[in-house]
Amino acid sequence: MKKIGEVLQGRRERMGLTLAELEKRTHIQREILVHIEKNEFDLLKYPEYAKGFIQKYAHAVNMDAKILISEHETELPSLHYSAKTSLAQLRQNPETFELTSSNNEQKWLGILIACTIILTGVFWGILSLML
Repeated sequence: MKKIGEVLQGRRERMGLTLAELEKRTHIQREILVHIEKNEFDLLKYPEYAKGFIQKYAHAVNMDAKILISEHETELPSLHYSAKTSLAQLRQNPETFELTSSNNEQKWLGILIACTIILTGVFWGILSLML
């Protein structure tokens, strides 16, 4: 059985499409298209996007992406990350998972709240004098 990249490349070539034309149709960089055709998913910058790239490629060459992907599911990179793997990464590099907020955000939020309170008080005072 042919690999998914070979199937897509064969279809593209039968349609007479060059990689440049396919790049324009799919808006996928040529380098990524070449990696897909060679089944080099591990060389992609974001392997987790491989399935999406293949769907776009398949649609561009008039193929049913769902059937194609289901037939070649074992070739695609795994998208399932286990909790065990995530916890191991967290133990190794805890600083990469720290949540930080900008002090400027907090300052501007405080200013916004203070201005809202002041304006509400001013309008309330004006309205109470008018009544």
